[in-house]
Amino acid sequence: DSQNNKWGNLRLANHSQNSMNRKKFVGNLKKGVRFEKRTQKFYATIKMMGKNHHLGTFKTEDEAHQAYVETSNELFGDYARHK
Repeated sequence: DSQNNKWGNLRLANHSQNSMNRKKFVGNLKKGVRFEKRTQKFYATIKMMGKNHHLGTFKTEDEAHQAYVETSNELFGDYARHK
């Protein structure tokens, strides 16, 4: 609950884990997705340890976002944020 900063609601996290809670500010696509005009396809990417990793190329934004969500859950567990 981002509106409740009481000690009982907080969890222990290092700087990297805490940064995963930041909201996406760029563009109108779902998190982890970009659109390539040249190919007319959606690309899913995820950033881990300072590097971007390509997750695949998809026909729809929802398919690309689903790939991001699945990978994010595997890599970051409770700290994964999909929005």
